[in-house]
Amino acid sequence: MSSSPAQGGAMPRSVARDRQKNSSSSQRDHCTPEILCVKVSDNAWRRLERRRQKMDSLFFNLLCELRSWPESLRKMYDRLSM
Repeated sequence: MSSSPAQGGAMPRSVARDRQKNSSSSQRDHCTPEILCVKVSDNAWRRLERRRQKMDSLFFNLLCELRSWPESLRKMYDRLSM
């Protein structure tokens, strides 16, 4: 008479094979992208929003600077060519 795995005996091969399949499929599940829902406090949300607005304004300022570059470069070229 064989002892059960709970009593320290060996587990049948079919059970071991099934457990191995289940563990490998659960490892693959960890790699799939998931959408997580988290609760964010009002203060944390305000901080995130302020950061986003700051980044938006920095990006907007950079775009304005880049738009004015051709004009600035033309003026510099005109000064250098005198």
